[in-house]
Amino acid sequence: AQQLLADDGATPISVNAATGDFIVVDTLKINQAEVAIGKVAGAVNQGGTAVAVGANAGQTNQGGQAVAIGAGAGNNGQGQEAIAIGVLAGQTTQGIDSIAIGDAAGNNGQGNGAIAMGAGAGNTNQRGNAVAIGQNAGFNTQSQSSVAIGESAGQTTQGANSVAIGINAGQTNQGASNVAIGGGC
Repeated sequence: AQQLLADDGATPISVNAATGDFIVVDTLKINQAEVAIGKVAGAVNQGGTAVAVGANAGQTNQGGQAVAIGAGAGNNGQGQEAIAIGVLAGQTTQGIDSIAIGDAAGNNGQGNGAIAMGAGAGNTNQRGNAVAIGQNAGFNTQSQSSVAIGESAGQTTQGANSVAIGINAGQTNQGASNVAIGGGC
């Protein structure tokens, strides 16, 4: 068996016997507070007990206790205790305590406490405490505390405190405090 020797970080593999930190240049970082696996995952300002898995996951300013799994997930500005799972999920400015699951879910500007589940759900400008479940539900500009459940429900400009349930329900320009239930309502 070959020995792995600790060094000063000048070579691609670094082990610090005193702290137990193990680093493979910009691809793998495992220490007592963070885990980052993937090219530049968790590279800049990764928060305490955060996890980033996938190329560019949690790359810049990942909040404490946040989880980013998938290429580009939680890439820039992932909030504390936020969860992003899927390629480009929660990619840019994901809010505190928010959840984005699915490719490009909660991709850009997901508010605090928002939930997006499904490919493209809550993709752009999903506001705080909004819920989007289904492919492209709440896709673009889902307002504060609104709910969109179903494929393309509340897809474009859903007003605050509105509810859209069913395929294409409240699909375009659903006003504030409105309810749309059923396919295409």
